[in-house]
Amino acid sequence: PPAGDASLQNALDLSVSLLRSLPPYGHREVLVLFAALATCDPGSVLDSMKACKDNNIRVSVVGVAAEVYVCRRVTEVTGGSYGVALNEAHLEQLLLAHSTPPPATAVQARAELVRMGFPQRSTEEASSAVFVGQDVRLLAGSYTCPRCKSRVPELPCECHTCGLTLISSPHLARSYHHLFPVPPYSEDSEERAAEAEVVLRAQPAMREEVTTSTGVYCFGCLREVSRPGATGQLHLTLRCGQCKQVFCFECDAYVHEQLHNCPGCELVAGT
Repeated sequence: PPAGDASLQNALDLSVSLLRSLPPYGHREVLVLFAALATCDPGSVLDSMKACKDNNIRVSVVGVAAEVYVCRRVTEVTGGSYGVALNEAHLEQLLLAHSTPPPATAVQARAELVRMGFPQRSTEEASSAVFVGQDVRLLAGSYTCPRCKSRVPELPCECHTCGLTLISSPHLARSYHHLFPVPPYSEDSEERAAEAEVVLRAQPAMREEVTTSTGVYCFGCLREVSRPGATGQLHLTLRCGQCKQVFCFECDAYVHEQLHNCPGCELVAGT
């Protein structure tokens, strides 16, 4: 096991030597779990910070003891984040927040425009049948390329005449939610319920919809999940870490597998 005084500079220098060879399209990110109140370095830690910044290495720190200025400084220089855990549940929350890769910056990935076309579908009547596609098949229903007016049988595809990418708006909508997935809900507990109570006090309208004198109800399907005085919960409950609303197991699966939007977060965003 590690022994001796903590050295932030040695950790940064080791990170630079390991990550500087990564290709430009890869994420160069370091997560430091820091439990000391000082750092014992062989040289200037500012030089190591500059080396991380020059090599596009993003350094984030999760503190276990107290906030340390040098840790705050390295996160500001490299564009990372810094958080100090208040308790075990908060420590778990801070660590899980780093499980999702951060979005690529303009320096890491250059944005390029992709030209696309949104064709209109022609009628499917037999009298309007035309020869469609590169295989020249006789079909009644087809899509018309907006650039060259060629007919294609289905979407998405690439126009066989002009090479334009043809797509429909539902295809874009279905691919969009994969870029911003709903964070996983955590299993509810007395500690999380107490923390959520503080947040929901500022949103009395939302609180009244799911909490009554007879029990607590799922925010999605309004099914009763707990009852005052009952021993244990009626159903497994999970809580959103952002809007603090309670969901049953079935609604949790529906939100993450099909809906791809948290109802509680959407309601907060709309108010």
